[in-house]
Amino acid sequence: MLRTLALGLLVLACFTVGAAASPIFTTLYSFCSQGGSACTDGARPAYLLLQEGTIPGAPVIFGVAQNGGATQHGVAFELAPNASGTAYSESVLDNFCILSNCVDGAFPGSPLLIDGLGDLYGTTSLGGANPNLMAGEGGTIFELIPGAGGYSERVLYSFCSLADCADGSFPGWLIAPGDGGFYGTTTNGAGTVFRFSVSGGETVLHSFHGTFPNPVGFAAGRLYGSTRGGGANKAGTVFRLSLAGRKTVLHDFGSSPADGVSPVGPLLRGKRGRLYGTTDQGGANRSGTVFTISRTGSEKILYDFCSRTPCRDGAQPVGGLVMDERGDLYGITNAGGAGAFGGTVFELVRSEFGGVVAYTERVLYKFSGCGGNCEPGGLVIDASGNLYGVTAVGGATGGGTVFKLTP
Repeated sequence: MLRTLALGLLVLACFTVGAAASPIFTTLYSFCSQGGSACTDGARPAYLLLQEGTIPGAPVIFGVAQNGGATQHGVAFELAPNASGTAYSESVLDNFCILSNCVDGAFPGSPLLIDGLGDLYGTTSLGGANPNLMAGEGGTIFELIPGAGGYSERVLYSFCSLADCADGSFPGWLIAPGDGGFYGTTTNGAGTVFRFSVSGGETVLHSFHGTFPNPVGFAAGRLYGSTRGGGANKAGTVFRLSLAGRKTVLHDFGSSPADGVSPVGPLLRGKRGRLYGTTDQGGANRSGTVFTISRTGSEKILYDFCSRTPCRDGAQPVGGLVMDERGDLYGITNAGGAGAFGGTVFELVRSEFGGVVAYTERVLYKFSGCGGNCEPGGLVIDASGNLYGVTAVGGATGGGTVFKLTP
């Protein structure tokens, strides 16, 4: 029976954020640092999982890098703090595509999950027993098992096991809500939401027939998520899905000229069942939005990006949001800030007066110096209120970074 897993990225918890005169940005690790041009330590990091340790503000960081490693097909890694928590060192936990024809998976594509025994779980975008790398088909669910000699990998499932990849291909994020299974999405072919368990295999809960879903969340026995396209206005949707596969559309994007278009990343579930997310297009300035949706589907735009010329407040948000105990929201944009393609880390500061809630945007950091787009993403928050994320490029050797930002 599958053990209950820590969700890492997709669980909303209470965090304490200490006030600071100005945000402090620190690069914790630069990839391509150990193997020259071969990038044996990985390149293009994507997602992070934090494991709190004995030093506040210095968690152990697990993650995946989509490229680099022994075969250039990606790695799973650990960043461990030193005794004082002032510096981090990296260990490669697994190299992908070590086996012939990448049957062990290639190009890891999701945040890692961890269980009570320290086993790690995730997905690879391609590879597996049924790979078609050129067509972008395949992918795996894998387990990394710690042992005396390091971690060993076990492939739990290979996608495209059914005719025409009816079980999905190119899997993304997994969640494990504690009912003995994993839930996730695939984004190639038809696009699916699936359930997987070690004992029961994979079941497709819903097929979107070409409208690709973003990562899903789980609450009160139901799944919720968004699609980048489709819906009444072909601009994306927010949906709720029963475990029997019954889908309810809560919102169709593009419902007005000022509405967002093309939601991105997972949705964050807040108090009273409200959902929070981002679109990378649309809004008043056609540069993306932060939105919230009630349980009944009522949408409210909380912020329109590119509201300060020339997009100094950021544009085109990527990934999801995280929230602190005050209800302030934090996220990443892939453009705007210091330059057209720089990107930002932003905070939406919540205020309430007379029962009316409003948000004011604060830019915490502007990315620059990557020779163009730093491709930031993967934002998570620790118990002390520090933010952690990645840039897919840039850093001391150009292979991307893991960074820490104290608001």
